[in-house]
Amino acid sequence: MKSVRPADRGSVTLWSLGLAVIVLALGVLSLDLWSVLAARQELVAIADATSFAAASGIDEERLRADGSVILDPEAARERARVSLEGQDLPSTWRGWEMTIESDHVEVTVSGHVEGVLLPLIGFEGLDMTVTSRASPVLRS
Repeated sequence: MKSVRPADRGSVTLWSLGLAVIVLALGVLSLDLWSVLAARQELVAIADATSFAAASGIDEERLRADGSVILDPEAARERARVSLEGQDLPSTWRGWEMTIESDHVEVTVSGHVEGVLLPLIGFEGLDMTVTSRASPVLRS
């Protein structure tokens, strides 16, 4: 007695190929997500280092005169500039801004990330902005 075979020979191959394409696309999307997270982490590190450096620019004359810990805007800007020059800026880097108050400094760093697969489907990339805030603290 002969067994009857359905007419769907090769359907497992087609399903396997389809599944392989889907898994490949998900893998590339995960690489895109990983590159976005890595770029954001780089920008956070730059903003933190710059704000910490700027927050160390205190007005030494005021500190000696009355003991108050106030930021000197010129010293803070100079320390931030030196900090940025000493860092290895990533290709995602776009720019930075700094706001100085008497008791804190805020550094905002911006960047742009493009993916691997996302540009193929019309996604032009992602603009990111991170902000770090630091205050001078005197420890005795």
